[in-house]
Amino acid sequence: QYHAHNYFQSVFSFSGICASLAGAVITHFSFREIYDKEYLPIALKNRKSKAALVAYDRANQKYRVRQFLLYSAASIWAYSIIDSYVAANLYNALTKSQLIIEESKAFEKFGLKFDLDQDYIACNLVKQF
Repeated sequence: QYHAHNYFQSVFSFSGICASLAGAVITHFSFREIYDKEYLPIALKNRKSKAALVAYDRANQKYRVRQFLLYSAASIWAYSIIDSYVAANLYNALTKSQLIIEESKAFEKFGLKFDLDQDYIACNLVKQF
């Protein structure tokens, strides 16, 4: 976004990616804590017990949130790349079109003048200053 001269949008993209990654890291540590301290001790004794299943569900919820945040960060990054590519091409096209317009304004000051007579045909290039 920065290279496409979208400074304001680049701040939002960067902030969104950082927030998603920070949330994913925090959720990962929460997942590991629940899995290691709550689920594993119970699961080693009896994996099918109700307490083990409840602890597993809590850990699984944290895991799903972590995965969602990681996919969100990747999606924001991909959107930012695609959007900046399109915006850069539009910015370059706008710059080139402005240059062509300026050149055409200079060319409009030129003109051709034709004179037809019985004895001759004249073609004159006219420039206005």
